[in-house]
Amino acid sequence: MDSDSSSEQLGGGAINEKQRTFQQHKNNLVSGTSNNNGKEDAWDPSDNLSHMLHALVGLDRYPNYLSRLNNDDVISIERALEETLIKVRQQKAQITQRRDGLRELVKKYNNQLTDSSTISDDESTLHVSSLPPPQTWSELKNVLCEEAFEVVYRSIISSSKPDRQIPTLQDVMSGKVEVHLDPALLENWMSQECFDVYSFQLLREDFCCLIRKTITDLSKLGESNEFSSLKP
Repeated sequence: MDSDSSSEQLGGGAINEKQRTFQQHKNNLVSGTSNNNGKEDAWDPSDNLSHMLHALVGLDRYPNYLSRLNNDDVISIERALEETLIKVRQQKAQITQRRDGLRELVKKYNNQLTDSSTISDDESTLHVSSLPPPQTWSELKNVLCEEAFEVVYRSIISSSKPDRQIPTLQDVMSGKVEVHLDPALLENWMSQECFDVYSFQLLREDFCCLIRKTITDLSKLGESNEFSSLKP
């Protein structure tokens, strides 16, 4: 075999400067059989993920990537991208519809609990009136069990510098303040059930009951015909 044959050379130039060759792989080596009776496999990015990824990387990395492909291959890439775009748009529409439905469900639930004028119009989050997020350390006590709160709060106090104030709960929740839990406090809080398996109480029992009640009420409201689009 001529080692200088351009079709057999590897490397030594930009990918868009080489003619693309695609040979069939013998995929059934155990039985000694091959696909398509020895015919060349079709290059199909619609049905082969590696082909699609190769095309995407090539298009992004090489300005003249398509020049090394014949017209049928270019059409295959175009068709594969169009099919993928259709799937993206379909899922986007479904997700948007579901999110809008959930937002309306929560809004109606909130209206049943409290004066609608007191509900935030922030569209970026779903705020359930019966489960307001804690704003202060004192309010956090209504969420975390006593042991969990002590571990968090005492760890923050011990890691805070003496000349600085204790960070607010909002600073911690937003990530502005880095928190390292005290290992000694964790040891007293957690129970080892077996090797490398630990258990610990995190939330207050009454808060868990409130979560269950809220989910039950939301689910019952969501079963109405008004929110039929949310049903699977």
